[in-house]
Amino acid sequence: MKLTKKITYSFPYPEQTYEGPVPVSRQPDLEPYAGGIRFENPFSLEEQPLQALGLLDVTKPPFNADNTGVLDSTAPLNEAIAAAQRYQLVCYIPLGTYTVTDTLYAQQYIWWEGYPYDEYRTVPRMFPVVITGQRNIDSNGEILRPKIVLAPNTERFTYTETHRPVIDVFFGHSSENNAAPASIMNMVTGLHIVIGEGNHGAIGIRCYAAQGASVEDCVIDAGDGWCGIWGCAGNGGSHAQNIIRGGSIGIDISKGTPGSAMSGFVFDHQRNHAIVAGAKQGVEFVGCRILTDSPRPPVVSYGGTYMFIQQGQLAMIDSTIEFDNPPEQGGIQAAVSSRESVYLRNVYVKNASHAVCNPDGTKLEANPAGWCKVEEFAHGIDSMPDHGGIYTAPVYVDRKKFDTCTYAKMKLNAEPPENLIERHLYHLPLWQDVLQWDVKRCHGAAGDGIGDDTDALQAAIDAGDTVFLPKGYYRITRTLKLRANTRLIGVAQNLSQIIVTQKPEGIFGQVNEPIPALDTPDTANAELILAYCGLVTARELPMVYALHWRVEGNSVLRNFTFYMDPAYRITWLTKDRHHPWIIVSGNGGGRWYNFWCDITQGGEGYRILRIEGTKNPFSIYACNPEHSRSEYEMEIINASNVRIYNLKSECNTPNVLIRDSDNIAIFGSGGDASTYPGGSLYHIENSTNVTIALMNDYRINFTGHGPGYFSGTWYPAGDWHMLTETTPGGNIITTPEWERPCLYKIGELKD
Repeated sequence: MKLTKKITYSFPYPEQTYEGPVPVSRQPDLEPYAGGIRFENPFSLEEQPLQALGLLDVTKPPFNADNTGVLDSTAPLNEAIAAAQRYQLVCYIPLGTYTVTDTLYAQQYIWWEGYPYDEYRTVPRMFPVVITGQRNIDSNGEILRPKIVLAPNTERFTYTETHRPVIDVFFGHSSENNAAPASIMNMVTGLHIVIGEGNHGAIGIRCYAAQGASVEDCVIDAGDGWCGIWGCAGNGGSHAQNIIRGGSIGIDISKGTPGSAMSGFVFDHQRNHAIVAGAKQGVEFVGCRILTDSPRPPVVSYGGTYMFIQQGQLAMIDSTIEFDNPPEQGGIQAAVSSRESVYLRNVYVKNASHAVCNPDGTKLEANPAGWCKVEEFAHGIDSMPDHGGIYTAPVYVDRKKFDTCTYAKMKLNAEPPENLIERHLYHLPLWQDVLQWDVKRCHGAAGDGIGDDTDALQAAIDAGDTVFLPKGYYRITRTLKLRANTRLIGVAQNLSQIIVTQKPEGIFGQVNEPIPALDTPDTANAELILAYCGLVTARELPMVYALHWRVEGNSVLRNFTFYMDPAYRITWLTKDRHHPWIIVSGNGGGRWYNFWCDITQGGEGYRILRIEGTKNPFSIYACNPEHSRSEYEMEIINASNVRIYNLKSECNTPNVLIRDSDNIAIFGSGGDASTYPGGSLYHIENSTNVTIALMNDYRINFTGHGPGYFSGTWYPAGDWHMLTETTPGGNIITTPEWERPCLYKIGELKD
């Protein structure tokens, strides 16, 4: 049935009629795609030529934002952001200076009435806010970004007690009622935010969000303001590679979704603290640098502001904390102070009396006159009572539980190596860097989801290293063979999508054995990049899996989404699948950022992710496999040198199986997963040199939903276990119910 709905707008542009199909039954997703990408151009191409690629330029009509800094650009920027969200476009901000005097609202919301959201969960995810700044490099090699300048002493930003953001990213009717778990794929990339003097309550960016969301590659001069960033993106989202200068606080995570990983941050001389932790469960900082001249601890956790029992746990890996000056004689100048469990590894501290000084009296002395290295430190703190029990946070080393909840290894004279932080960074091209490789213009791809674009995409891949995907659905009917140095770049993860349709056509409609939609060569000498685009496989074609990744080197997957239908309905069970959806094997390695899949599908042998037989270094920053109906959400089999920086999951399927593997680490975990009574979330079998830190979960309630609900049934914490290990000698070790180990460590990791 085809219905016509009017969209209600809050700005005075001509109304458009949405004539897309509105589903009224559980029909398969055949063309055209119900609830997917809209293709109309709301403005003339003469005024907004970038619409053809999937972008709106804020300086072009009808917005005409002033990029000289002379006029107030608040209203035109807000209208441009809203229009881009409603028409599924990227809000593009060219270089220049934009003065603002109020908040810019990045609101993800449903914009027409009568759409069957409760049944299909369609509209919100496919309508995120994506704000991208132009990027350039000056003659000195400095990166240039557009500046958003909050005018000095702006009304409503001047009060220290009242915090107000320059950019506010949220989901729902209002910022005050932000439904963060539904704030998905919202992104702010490549801006330079300047908080003018006197704005003591100002926040650079408020972004408390979930899957695929990110604040990345931004510079925030917080100045007199409260903080640079408020909130974290978890659940398979993460903030990355931001520079925050000044402010009372660098990043305030007194709220945040579970499973957050922060990578590549620079915190430059905050007045009080660089990091204030308090999110649901743990947050991981990796490859970060902190500079401070304040004697206060730059990294603190106050335990959060939630009514949950596990919050505010903190981990830091491969990072530096540097005080400008030594502590005063006899004074305490500590790098980290936490009221919750904390884990540190390869953290270098300079000019501190203590690397850790906690309110409970736990202390780890440092070098007050130079560098020292925290090789590894874990300190578990039990939670408050909940439902008749207490979540304890013990420390296990080589399968023995310590009498105390503290483990420490320290070097008092050790300077950080040159590549400590750089190895965690990525350098990705943006759409503006790859325009000359437009697959539509150069190879005739349609991108409309109707025509078969397989030949066009394969020709583009074969012709050179770079393929640019403007906004569109690129339908394929056989496997795309990527090259070792292919760079597949789109405009946004929700807008540039390669799609396997439900109809059994081409090779995909004929196979009797599993084949991937995307396949890579098997080589360690590679620099393959998948970024700012996505892949949609078909629920009705269980033999077609998403990706076979066999490249290492400097290969990166970032802001690349995996779907199972264009409108992204997480509640529909698929046909049984008995094969992993994504495989990393052979020479597979490199770095993945913001990897998430929360689609309800499964079958015996199904895994969202299988890492098998790999030896090259492989890291995932924010890993979120969930909602499977199978033996495990993911597995690591006969593999080495795998690092996961926060693993978040939901449902009753155990999180991970680690079997016959070596040198494996999972730094932090979370979510509301609760496995079946008597079972365990983490399984280790016949493996060596394994570290799992900060194992957490949170209970929304103990009676929730049921097996038909996409996130399963919530079983009481006393009914199941966090971890079971089968040792190489055949012994079985299971952590007791209610335990949430701060550290479970076997052998020694090799960096």
